[in-house]
Amino acid sequence: MAESRIPWEDGELSPLKRVTRTLALPLKPQAGAQLMVDGRLSPALTFALVTLLPLAFLRGIIPWTHHIWFAPALGLKVDSALPWQVLAFDIGRAGSFGVVMTVALWLALALPFVHLLRAFSRKRHAGAIAWRTLFYGAWLVPLSLEGVLHFGLFWVWPQPAHPFFPWMLLVLDVLPLLLLLTLMRIVARSVCGVSLVQMVALLLVPLLSLFLMRAWCLMLLQGALPVPPESRDVPEDTSGIFAFQVQTR
Repeated sequence: MAESRIPWEDGELSPLKRVTRTLALPLKPQAGAQLMVDGRLSPALTFALVTLLPLAFLRGIIPWTHHIWFAPALGLKVDSALPWQVLAFDIGRAGSFGVVMTVALWLALALPFVHLLRAFSRKRHAGAIAWRTLFYGAWLVPLSLEGVLHFGLFWVWPQPAHPFFPWMLLVLDVLPLLLLLTLMRIVARSVCGVSLVQMVALLLVPLLSLFLMRAWCLMLLQGALPVPPESRDVPEDTSGIFAFQVQTR
């Protein structure tokens, strides 16, 4: 039975079902796109905050913590000589970098898409439809392009030197972004009636903006990457995520 409205906006569902079924919408983009037409922006914004911010915070912990190091096969080393307040500040600082970068990337993708869809579509409230689409798909941004899935696989995978490992990383980096772009494409084409020629600009411009913003953010945050002193006691296994964490990208 097809959904008649976004599960997040269905008060008859349990909180768990509201979240999980809404997260599943990008997996069935044709049906999910039709649900973006009607509804208010406030529930969509709430869903974006509930899902995007925690994932964005997690996205920053591994690459930007200075006193906690991560190694393959769930290896973890904490600078135990420091008080917990310093460690908590370190985690909060790193997570904040993740939030800032993720929100910047989402805005770089969202703003061009919304403005171009308004310009290309003759459908009323095309801007609201675009915002609802991007709010409900915002959680895919911190998973993409060296995001939560990328760092998570580095941490849990026991052998980063495996020949298939780079391909797995590539899939995890690209797949969430492709799911979001597919949802955006179907909303623009099927719901808002954008032509095929206009679709090129509608997707290419936001994507280019996203990559430019990512490069700019990495350049600004370069100095925030941890570089432990030579005398610091580091994990024996310095491959994989530990090396990626302390080296310049």
